[in-house]
Amino acid sequence: MSRPLVMLLQQAALAPNNMNMMARMMGTLAQSNASPLYQLRNSWNPLLAAREYSTQNSAPFGPQVLQDTKAQWQALAGAGQVNPCHSKLHPAVVTGVVALPEGDVELSVQEAYTPRGTCFGCGPSHPDGLHLRSMRIKNGLEAVVQLDRKYVAFPGIVNGGIVGALIDCHANWAASVALMDRACLPKPPLTLTASTLTNFKAPTPPGVLLLVRSLVVSIKDSRQPGIVRASVEVETTIHLKPNEGEALGKVLVQSKSVHKRMGALRAL
Repeated sequence: MSRPLVMLLQQAALAPNNMNMMARMMGTLAQSNASPLYQLRNSWNPLLAAREYSTQNSAPFGPQVLQDTKAQWQALAGAGQVNPCHSKLHPAVVTGVVALPEGDVELSVQEAYTPRGTCFGCGPSHPDGLHLRSMRIKNGLEAVVQLDRKYVAFPGIVNGGIVGALIDCHANWAASVALMDRACLPKPPLTLTASTLTNFKAPTPPGVLLLVRSLVVSIKDSRQPGIVRASVEVETTIHLKPNEGEALGKVLVQSKSVHKRMGALRAL
């Protein structure tokens, strides 16, 4: 295969809207493991196969898919692009592809993937932001926050916009991480909030520890000619943080939101 053709295929593979077409083309044409095209497909397998898997529904994976997924994580691990947050819940750790070195401190997904982010709600580098630190839990993310009294709207009540910023950032990250895990990507894809329905059940107080929890409800793919865009439904709750060993504290806020993948990787 000529070098210009190889470069053209590689560039096409990196274009967000062309990934699905590339995956299908590679899968159709690369039938022989002796062909240059097969070798090229292997070199781009984590990205191409990721987009193939990202078009599947959320049904449980069969043994063959799990085996292929493990192979993709192994390819990324060989390039040193897996689990920068050092979480035991990363799929590459769960499937036994990588082990956690003893003594590693788990990082939030924001610190791991966007350390220079300047989002007011979740950017680690924002000079005066909320500095949300979202940690992996099963099927979602969790964070402990304490809102400063400067965000009070009325005595003892934090401004609803600040609470909304927490929910928006945390749920959006949960959606993005879920898509990364499902598609075996090195970094979370860019997702944007499409809709949010929030129920403020009780005033959110300042100066106390709060537990923010976002759980992924479903992942759906909306198909257009040549384009597959995933949307993720997330349920988020904010509680008064319970003490160790206690049940979840009082629910202050409940939210349901939908987040849509925009194509690029979040952490470029």
